[in-house]
Amino acid sequence: MKKTCTILLLALCQVTIAWAKDDAKDAKKTMTGEDSVFQHYMREGAWKSPLFSRKRERHVDSALAILPQNAYLWQQRSMPLIKQNKYELAAPYLDSAAKYNPMEYVPYRAFSKCIFSKEYRAAITDFDLARSINGNSGVMDHPYDFFTGLCYLQLNQFDSAEHYIRKCINHSIAQNGENWVHYVHWFYLGVIRYEQEDYTGAITYLDKAMKDFPDFCDAEYYKASALGEMKEYQKALPIIRKAQLDMSNGYTMNEDNVYYETYPYQVKKFFMQDAVQWLEEMNTTK
Repeated sequence: MKKTCTILLLALCQVTIAWAKDDAKDAKKTMTGEDSVFQHYMREGAWKSPLFSRKRERHVDSALAILPQNAYLWQQRSMPLIKQNKYELAAPYLDSAAKYNPMEYVPYRAFSKCIFSKEYRAAITDFDLARSINGNSGVMDHPYDFFTGLCYLQLNQFDSAEHYIRKCINHSIAQNGENWVHYVHWFYLGVIRYEQEDYTGAITYLDKAMKDFPDFCDAEYYKASALGEMKEYQKALPIIRKAQLDMSNGYTMNEDNVYYETYPYQVKKFFMQDAVQWLEEMNTTK
């Protein structure tokens, strides 16, 4: 009986191994040419290499030589260059990505022009094109209107900037209520009102941003600056000191790409130090 069981077990193992071999052969047969390119040059090559290395570039170039119409590969070729601020080198690769998959990569190119290369008019044109393709969709966790508003803000066209940022806010309120408005949207509306010299309005919207992010150093900076413009120096000083502390603790806007690029109106350390010094002097001489 024992011998019979052993024989049956061995036979079962052999059948299982045979099935496994057949499955492996079938998987190999069903792998497309594109799959094999990605397996060899991307999974086993580019994605195992340092992001900014020549080795990674060579792997992606090899994949593109075989799949020259693959938009994702063009995006992968452009992305490290964008993050290294090598925008002129990245541009033709990103243009090819947008050419072969406009639905996905025209918005990505628009975002890159807005945040990275600072080509604001070109970014607005790309966002208009993105809307014609996708409707008023979004990219990088925000609606197209949000980044369009940032472009106009950077061009000092404050009325247009406010129009697009308010569209984002109003849409969020209509869909889910005010509590669902992204704090960065409130922040930029506050910045726009600050630039329009409506300091009371600016503080109102900056406070809304800080309701969700109480240690938001950039919002604190502009609130203190608005109070300073209103000659409320005593109120402004503790706020700017807290902003400086929060900045030292890293409590700035937490958009994904702030590690690679400064966002519009994101406060630099020097600006913070200068504001602290100004408000301390104004409190001393008052």
